[in-house]
Amino acid sequence: MVGAPDVDRRLAHASKGLDAQIASRDFHIDPAELLGLMHNNQLRLAILDVRDEGDFNLFHLIDARRFTFSAEDDSWLEGLPGQAVHVVVSNDEARADEAWKRLSVMGVKNVYILEGGVNLWLDLCKPHKSPDASRIAHRRRADADTLREDQLRYTFPAALGDLYPEARPPADCFSERQFASRVHVLKPVAMPAGGCGG
Repeated sequence: MVGAPDVDRRLAHASKGLDAQIASRDFHIDPAELLGLMHNNQLRLAILDVRDEGDFNLFHLIDARRFTFSAEDDSWLEGLPGQAVHVVVSNDEARADEAWKRLSVMGVKNVYILEGGVNLWLDLCKPHKSPDASRIAHRRRADADTLREDQLRYTFPAALGDLYPEARPPADCFSERQFASRVHVLKPVAMPAGGCGG
């Protein structure tokens, strides 16, 4: 990811502190916590997917936005919703960790990282827990254990993005998981009333 030189200088200056924060894992949230946020209509959630376009098009979490850094175009920063919980997502965690650091030095508040990334999310989304139990959408690659970090370990029958049930499983899908809550919601956001919800 490429950033403006002043951001790179700030990153270099703050690198030790940022690395320590990443190592503390205080900003890594469990998939079960993210799923709860996805089903909470009392807050604004921004899922920032920093993966390659091909992986994103193949599968991504519902309402996720593909997010790239560019020295020539900082308009993505203006487009981030205020008073939101921002969750950065990669296939594992390496890219998300780097994006978290960059967002932090740019002053974006309330930024978290999805623990284990999309790969852990898909590990946990067993076919029998999806709304359509007869259809197995994702399959673990035969060479999954030999892949480099932050490569997608799953295959899908087609590039359907967030149309797979795994993009937003039922709220109780990860209910058996124990985790420490990390997200601090600044204040509830008034969401529009009416409609079917979901």
